[in-house]
Amino acid sequence: MSCISSLAENEDRVKRIFITKEVNVAGCYAVELYLNGEKRTVVVDDYFPYDPYKEKWAMSKPSDDSNEIWVLIIEKAWAKVFGSYQRVEAGTAGEAFQPLTGCPSQAFIH
Repeated sequence: MSCISSLAENEDRVKRIFITKEVNVAGCYAVELYLNGEKRTVVVDDYFPYDPYKEKWAMSKPSDDSNEIWVLIIEKAWAKVFGSYQRVEAGTAGEAFQPLTGCPSQAFIH
């Protein structure tokens, strides 16, 4: 999530991830991720995990009362690539930058 927050500072970077640019009746969205260095299209639907008891999205959610779903779409595509939401509960921002931007990243421990 911190990687997505960093990318959101530059709106064009986020827009480049999306092939489907508008909310649509079909509820089908395509994004481009760089997996193992290759650009891949990942298609997801708009059926997102929801907690009916808390009346909130179960995973990420918009920071305000907007109806924006772009973060939910990226998160679902990421979960699809790795097999489930449970398998993407941890990690570092550096691990997510390369698949989201196509740019190599490296972590320095100091």
